[in-house]
Amino acid sequence: MTSRPVLIGELGLMSERGRRDYNKFRFWFHLINLPNSRIQKHLYLASCTKKNRVTWASEMKKVFNRYGLDNVWRNHNSVFNLDGKNNNGAQDINQHKNFWKRFITKKIMHFEEQKWLQLINDREKYPKLRTYCLFKTKLRLEDYLLTKGNPWGRQILTSLRSGSNKLMIEKGRWMGIQKEEDRLCLQCDLKMGESEKHFLIACPKYEHLRVDLFTKIINVSNGKWNLTNYTDQDRFLLIINGTQDKFNLKVFTLIQNYLEKCYKLRNDYMVDERDINL
Repeated sequence: MTSRPVLIGELGLMSERGRRDYNKFRFWFHLINLPNSRIQKHLYLASCTKKNRVTWASEMKKVFNRYGLDNVWRNHNSVFNLDGKNNNGAQDINQHKNFWKRFITKKIMHFEEQKWLQLINDREKYPKLRTYCLFKTKLRLEDYLLTKGNPWGRQILTSLRSGSNKLMIEKGRWMGIQKEEDRLCLQCDLKMGESEKHFLIACPKYEHLRVDLFTKIINVSNGKWNLTNYTDQDRFLLIINGTQDKFNLKVFTLIQNYLEKCYKLRNDYMVDERDINL
């Protein structure tokens, strides 16, 4: 039930079109650096001069335009000085090629990141990404997916980040409760909607586990991250998105263990939705 933009965002995936464009750029670089005696280069240069005709060169021009590389298309020699420093001081064609591959990868990923950001912020099309768009801003592989030893905790964290979870904020939608504020937490008496933030930060049912988590985070980060000094919003963002520093993997491991304990406690006292008077 996880939406496609979340899958792309969490894994930092390049689209199929992006991968095709990447290979086209690589082949183009190969073509322009062939010796002048090669027939392939003659055919390519000839096709560049054809007006109002669909050729491989005309299609490549569109690809260059898509990523804002019109200047490189107009001046092929500029490919050897993309950064104004002779491609980081490249000494031979192989070094220029490697620089080109890194350069076009960044260009394609930036282009795709902008399109992806528009998707995750489209509340009408992706309403369950109401929380995801608050903390996820980069199209890249997330560190928490690289932790080891607690696959269930990792799965729970993914579900909380993606909005495809078993909290009332999502279950209530399945059950026909239209307003988010009416999807109340069934685990406490605060009469608050059971959002991801409420579950992670506010619900008193898990307070003893939360205090233990905060203490462990202080210890593993050598005192850097003392969540007791933070606002609820900042605590929520750190728990769901990590510390984004050298302590990130260790903190995510603690968070996943915390989530596993919360879910075990939650399941012991879960109320069947059939018993709820809607």
